[in-house]
Order: sequence, then structure tokens, then C-alpha cells
Amino acid sequence: MRVNRIILLSSLVALTTLPASAESGVAPGATTTLVNSVNDLGRVSHNLKRSLAGLANEVNRIEGSDSDPDILDRAFLDDQLFTPIAPGSTGVLPPRKEWLDLYLYQIEKLTSLLQSEMNNVASMVDGESSFDVKEMQRIAGDLQADVPRLKAIAKGSTCDDDQVQDAAHTMYEDVAGFDNARRQLAKSMKKIASGKSYFLD
Repeated sequence: MRVNRIILLSSLVALTTLPASAESGVAPGATTTLVNSVNDLGRVSHNLKRSLAGLANEVNRIEGSDSDPDILDRAFLDDQLFTPIAPGSTGVLPPRKEWLDLYLYQIEKLTSLLQSEMNNVASMVDGESSFDVKEMQRIAGDLQADVPRLKAIAKGSTCDDDQVQDAAHTMYEDVAGFDNARRQLAKSMKKIASGKSYFLD
């Protein structure tokens, strides 16, 4: 993330000096705004992943565990969902409705924001010039469509823990795929800024 931020910031400086060109696939006058919007997509996707990890961890809390949420997030990222079990633990605690509601609210708002920000990016890029933009649009739409089902299976303390974890993990992987495409888009922008290419890959 740190390296990507450096790339995008350097691109911002260079892109602002470029003449608008239809060949680049970027709408005239949109280069600086495009860099900012790609940055924003990274922030939204980061927060969305944390909310999805939080939801999955909420339905998998082990009694007596003393675990660092950041460790759980990394475990979630590595597809190793677990909570360290402390001596004397009696099992999984029931999910707390207030916490489920909080994470579901965040996920709903963040997927909506991701879709909105993605639409802004797509409006500045020729749809035929960038596979990454098309892929990001597809994933953003899929994520927003997944939210109603996630809300339906994660309501209250009687929700099916396994179903919630599976659904949250699937969405998490989709967000990771979205961010990979975003990084590729940023690389294409860097090539344009450096003069090595006139096209978004």
C-alpha cells in the first residue's frame, strides 16, 4: 500500500502536466481528478475489507480469547479463519446483534460508496481502453448485489455462523480482486505519466 501510494502521488505530479488526449482513454481535463479517485477507491476498499473481516470475526468469537483484531484480519486475509482458543474456553460466543448491525451498516454504505466512486472513475476513462476499469465495474456491481443476502443471513443472534463467514469471505476476496485491478490501473496511469505509453492498458 505504501509503495502504491508513492506511485500514485508521483503520477499526480506528472499527470497534471500532460495535455488531454483522446488517445490515452482519459477524458479531457480529468487526469488529476482520476488520480484522486483511484486513491479514494483504495481507501474505500481497505475499509470495506476491515468491515467484512469484523463481521466474520464477530460470529467466530471464542470465549476467553484475548486476540488482537489486526491478527484476526491478517488471518482472514490468508483464508485461515480462526480465533486463538484460551485455556478453559467453553466454545464460540453468540454474535452480538449491535455489532452485527454495525458491520452490516458499514458494509452496505461502503459498497454503495465503492460503486459511486467507481462510476466516477469510469466516466473519466474510455470504456474500451481499459480492461481493469471494466473488471472493477463488474466487481463493484457484484458486491452491491451481495449485500441484501448478507443482511438476510446475518440478522440477530440466531444467524448461521458458517453461512455468514462464507458470505463475508467471498465478498472479501472480491474486494481483494477489485483492489488488484485498481493497482493495475494505477500502473497504467504511471506509464502514461512517464511517457512510456499513451494508452490505459
